[in-house]
Amino acid sequence: LHPSWTPAMLKGALMGGAKDLGLDLWAQGTGRLDVLNAVRSRVVAAPQTLSFGLDDLAAPHWQRSDTVTVWNVSATTMTFLVEPPTGAPAGVAVTADLPAITVPAHGSAQLVVSCAVDNTLPSVVSGTLSGVTGSIALVSPGDTLRLPWALVIAPYVELQLTLPEDMAPYSMLLMPRSGGRAFVSYSFAKDGVTTWHNRTVLPRGSYDVILLALQWSKFGLMWFVRDAVNVEPVATLPLSDHDQLFRVGSALKDENGVPLDSS
Repeated sequence: LHPSWTPAMLKGALMGGAKDLGLDLWAQGTGRLDVLNAVRSRVVAAPQTLSFGLDDLAAPHWQRSDTVTVWNVSATTMTFLVEPPTGAPAGVAVTADLPAITVPAHGSAQLVVSCAVDNTLPSVVSGTLSGVTGSIALVSPGDTLRLPWALVIAPYVELQLTLPEDMAPYSMLLMPRSGGRAFVSYSFAKDGVTTWHNRTVLPRGSYDVILLALQWSKFGLMWFVRDAVNVEPVATLPLSDHDQLFRVGSALKDENGVPLDSS
């Protein structure tokens, strides 16, 4: 039906045309898919939802921005008023850079939406707000675009890991010293040739941390242990291969016990 639309436009139309079920944003996203309504769209926005990510509670003030592109696929120029965003609690401000945008027929326009957080407020730095959601609406006489937004405000551990090129992290176990459920993370981002990064969201408290890394050149496993890491509300945990506590290696052999060439 719309062979000239880009993947971003198609996704925006499907999300924008979804039926709002009245549920929490974390539960429903933009709603239940309505393909017919999406096909009939005269205006499309992308991204259709604004995810501002995880607030950096270690900084007094934190800000993140996202740019929304609005496409007008009709033959008439449209002007949208930007309504004040809803859902922002004290200490959180979501704003748009323009009070209104005009989108030409078969053209596009952009709007920058920013989220600013004042981490000096007790209600914010406590990290109890967790998932914060709201929406921002672009309103014209015939069409309305409603863009949900979301932000996470929560304590976390910031892992900064330096390893040799032949090593990589596999898992991290965080056990609360007060007892209760442990937390496990398998998500590690590589920042460079030998550096890795991980952020794990978890409740405030003191944790014993066990990190497992793999060394494929020696078929080895390495354990790193750090006691009493205090998350109040953010803990930075720098580790390197010099901090390893246990190393377990292995050797490949055939059925006769003859060592195999690892290459």
